[in-house]
Amino acid sequence: MSINVCDGVAAYFLNVAFFTFCYEVMLLPFVTEIDLIYRLAKKKKQSNKIMSKMSKENEAYSSSSSLKEKGRALMELGRLKFLAYSPIMYSIGAVVSCLSDGKPFQVKEYFIGIAVVYGLHAMTHFFNEYVDFDTDTINAAASPWTGGSQVLVKGLLPRKIALYAGLILIASVGVFVMYTFHAVSYHIYAVYVAVSGMILAGQYSLPPIRASRRCMGELWVTLVLNFLCPLESYLLQHSGDGSPFPSHVFWKCLIPIGKFVCFVYASTCLFFYWKKKKIVGIVEYVRMMVMNMNDIQADKAVNKITLPVFLGLNTSAKVHNVGMAFSYFILAVLYLFWNENEHGKSGIPTTVFVLLLLTLPFAYHYSRLVHVRPFRYELPFYASQHNCACMLAVYLGIVLDGIFNLHPNHKSRFELFFSQQYAACFLFPLVVLIPSLPVLLNNIRRAKFD
Repeated sequence: MSINVCDGVAAYFLNVAFFTFCYEVMLLPFVTEIDLIYRLAKKKKQSNKIMSKMSKENEAYSSSSSLKEKGRALMELGRLKFLAYSPIMYSIGAVVSCLSDGKPFQVKEYFIGIAVVYGLHAMTHFFNEYVDFDTDTINAAASPWTGGSQVLVKGLLPRKIALYAGLILIASVGVFVMYTFHAVSYHIYAVYVAVSGMILAGQYSLPPIRASRRCMGELWVTLVLNFLCPLESYLLQHSGDGSPFPSHVFWKCLIPIGKFVCFVYASTCLFFYWKKKKIVGIVEYVRMMVMNMNDIQADKAVNKITLPVFLGLNTSAKVHNVGMAFSYFILAVLYLFWNENEHGKSGIPTTVFVLLLLTLPFAYHYSRLVHVRPFRYELPFYASQHNCACMLAVYLGIVLDGIFNLHPNHKSRFELFFSQQYAACFLFPLVVLIPSLPVLLNNIRRAKFD
């Protein structure tokens, strides 16, 4: 009796998911507590302050707090405002599958994937709040965009609530994937991507990998948000037919938006240490570097190694600006020289190229701020908004390209963009972003680019 290779691979991934689930639900609370105590013991001065804060935590958490206040604190703990990025990246994959390949849009699969992405994104925040309690406690430069939510530091909720919330979410996502993916028409590789996302998202903060504390956090975010999210939506829309690998248009769009939509990799260098001399090379360049610049002092104090801690503040600022320039340069190169076919049609849609170029002035101004003073309160906000603007530019560019270059499988533009099922996909990311527009416009109005 022959064994189907796909079934064997699927069984392997399900076993990996099962053992990961058992580890993170049963052993993780004990491993995390031991790991935290060990790290605190390495820094006695910080340890005394942090442990004192932890001992007063339950006292600060008043039992008289109303259920509404507790619910509001839990929402703040999950940092839901950052979840606005996920549906944009996720929808890019669905839009590409629908427009470039001419496939019918699957509404049920789209929203099932959105639920998985939201669950994993919020889970990552809860685990990060729990594990980073030490650095958040001593962070004097905390802001609405960095330094955590400060809910646990203020004692609004017990610290273990963050751990339990993360465990509940990862367990729920695992069960949700197992049951719902069998109820819809999906590509088998969508399961592999979902399981990989569960593992990577959990190991961003949690032991044994603890990517965010070992100079790999930026890479982790890149893999999950910029790669797995759109890939998952693409595979769910593919409905199990044909090749599991996305079209060339999809892959080409991922490369230039790697920086624009959060991250771009700069050149990889070797670095060596010899006595007191050390040559520092850049492993990667990412936008997340800006997010970690304000936390550099607190991260150093607890031995949390981020890229700014590893490279230093000034070097990080230089690397950021070089990478920013490189990202726009490679966008132009890909648009001009990476052709889709012998007729010279560009693999990067013209609409995507033009809309991304519109973000160049914003990138220039805030990169100048990074160069002048990298340790600046509002820089993470500008970096996040530039990141979001570039995500939206790619998303809208692909949608507009679908309007101008209608696939033969779609009868008319009206049917494509004004039917109920397509509108659900095309408008959902925009609806998610609407509440944040007043905040964005107000901050841009008050911004001082000098």
